Amino acid sequence: MSAAKHDAKDVKQPLVKEAKEVDGDMDADEAPVALNEDFRNIVIVDNLPQVTMDKYPKLTEFVRKIYSAFGTIVPEGFYMPVDGTPQQSCGYAFIEYSTPEEAARALAEGDNKKLDATHVLRVTLYADFDKYVGMSEEYVAPVKQELEAKFNPNGWLLDKEGRDQFLLRFAHFEHKRQFQETHVFWSDPVQRPPPTGDARELVYDGRRETERGKAWCELYTAWSPRGTYLATFHHQGIVLWAGDDFQKIGRFPHAGVKVVDFSPCEKYLVTSSFDERKMRDEKFVIVWDIVKQTELRSFDAGGVMLWPMFRWSFDDKYLVRAATDAIQVYETPSMGMLDKKSIKLPGVQEVQTSPSDNYISYWVPERDNTPAAVSLMALPSRKVVREKHMHFVTDVRMHWQAGGDFLCCKVSRKRAKKPMPSVFLIYRLRAKDVPIEEFELNDNIHAFAWEPKGTRFAIAHGEQSGNRCFVSFYNLTKKKAELIKTLEGKQCNSIFWSPAGQYVILAHLGQNAGSLEFVEAATATSVAQHDHFQCSDVDWSPCGRYVISSSAQPLDPGPNFKATVDNAYKLWNMQGRQLFNKPVETLYQVVWRPRPPSTLTAAQKDEKYLREKYWDGFSKIDEKRRVTILSGVQDERRQLKESWKALRAEHLKDYNEEAQLRVELRNGLLSDEEEDFVTIETVVEEEVSRTEDVVTNKEYIAHTSQAKQKAAAVASATGGSGSGGRAAAASTATAADADDE
Repeated sequence: MSAAKHDAKDVKQPLVKEAKEVDGDMDADEAPVALNEDFRNIVIVDNLPQVTMDKYPKLTEFVRKIYSAFGTIVPEGFYMPVDGTPQQSCGYAFIEYSTPEEAARALAEGDNKKLDATHVLRVTLYADFDKYVGMSEEYVAPVKQELEAKFNPNGWLLDKEGRDQFLLRFAHFEHKRQFQETHVFWSDPVQRPPPTGDARELVYDGRRETERGKAWCELYTAWSPRGTYLATFHHQGIVLWAGDDFQKIGRFPHAGVKVVDFSPCEKYLVTSSFDERKMRDEKFVIVWDIVKQTELRSFDAGGVMLWPMFRWSFDDKYLVRAATDAIQVYETPSMGMLDKKSIKLPGVQEVQTSPSDNYISYWVPERDNTPAAVSLMALPSRKVVREKHMHFVTDVRMHWQAGGDFLCCKVSRKRAKKPMPSVFLIYRLRAKDVPIEEFELNDNIHAFAWEPKGTRFAIAHGEQSGNRCFVSFYNLTKKKAELIKTLEGKQCNSIFWSPAGQYVILAHLGQNAGSLEFVEAATATSVAQHDHFQCSDVDWSPCGRYVISSSAQPLDPGPNFKATVDNAYKLWNMQGRQLFNKPVETLYQVVWRPRPPSTLTAAQKDEKYLREKYWDGFSKIDEKRRVTILSGVQDERRQLKESWKALRAEHLKDYNEEAQLRVELRNGLLSDEEEDFVTIETVVEEEVSRTEDVVTNKEYIAHTSQAKQKAAAVASATGGSGSGGRAAAASTATAADADDE
């Protein structure tokens, strides 16, 4: 603006037609010419090079080409003034666009555009020119505004230690009354290690609501997929909380609500009473807009009691459910059906959505001599991308890999009431034409789980569920699924992969069970085995470094429920070392707070890059923590020792002051001498260790023979058959017998 500011008054204003004086011989009643005083579609481009007239056409063409990309320049709408002797350009230009919107785009995208090494172009609206010309040359300091703290729903992610949070829902009794509590903690086994600490730090416990005489939560709780919201269940509906101190952000009334489901991007919420007696209720399921806190649409059960009843697309764009002989796809936020009609599929059983693309997978059982079909369909085109037909199918279970690269369908089959081998179909979605790989297992399948980040998966199979079954680990290569290793004789009915991959837990859950085995997946090697009696759930932290196992009970136990004996949760590291064991009087829920997907690029996630940039810093922090913890323990011991010395000195002083009084009370007898006391020495024997060696009969006979020969030699050396010789021989033989034992 520098050149334009000083010279604009001396240069003819462009693009404004001058009104000519009315000639005397013209009609005096002719209307005057209307001037266009709206300059919003004109911009000034400043900081142009000042060139002579021989370079003027080339510069004009170059600048026009740059700024014509932002809109249509009207005829004669480009003007670059010249001045001086010899004439040269003034260093700025006026450009008139056809609309103000195009001028605004030129300002937004064309400002600070680099022309060459020494010229950075600046763009200003011509309508703002007077404002800049009238600005004072004197600097006036702006008025300092007070910082207003704004609500940040993701403030917990800014924790400097990078810690994760978890929620604890429990109850305790006071004065024969039960009090239900909901607490959120930081997981902190590093700075608060047991036994001096409890590996956690309280974040919020609902105290604000308690002081107001209200309940923070009446039933269960649920986190949103990215951890932004906490949903608390109440008899009249759902309440959402967010922020560092869990502020209430919305209420969603739905009487008797029992289950909720968030959309992947946290834009929408689905609530349901999930009561068979209300299946025909038009508000059996309600879809909500979270930000607007408005109801988008409600549904009845559609004859199906399955949760989640709807499947969300990865981008929140579609809501899908399997209805009677059809798949219904709804678009958000209108909640209208896609193409205003359902997808007719007679007998369709189940539908799932891809976690990364707009694909749906579904299966249709055999019907009228038509084989069963396991299909993959693209949305919104409704094009069937891949389909597999099979006979004698009784059930299909679909498992999407977290990255959406693979889909595994476990197909159960039976022929004439005789079980057939289970078939696994693996769809490779990133390969051309989506090839399907197929392999069989002639066993009952108890559990299947994909590695979240990778190409491995694990299958628990065997005759009996959870009791000495097999666990097979596979890896998908470019050509086929290769078996890594099969572990035999494992107690397993559930498989839990670490979110970071590499480690997996083989768990045997149930009322009369409770075993955990930590396995390193690359080699399928067991690294640790532990028992957690009546363990009901296993939950990995989002970082993959810690895992919580818990033995919990439902809030509304049925008549057949057996009370959990060991209500507690245990914290483990990823390699199976127990860090913390917390008994809880009545435990309902222990749930980690999820984290949003990482925004790091592939290069930033590279292990070598992370090591080079952060390893030294983290090592220093860890060493500082270790020293702090050790010094804290040492300080505590030193304080205890000093307090004991002070207490002993105080009592010794009182004892010495009362010496004369003791003599008087004992009729002149001084009983403080050492010989007046009896010292009793007690020896406590403790077996530190015991080693047992198993020997064969042959080895025992040889050893006994050597001992007897040694005894005879000792007896001979000490006098043959005399008493001394017999005693030495007996001693040697006894020692030999002791060694044998």
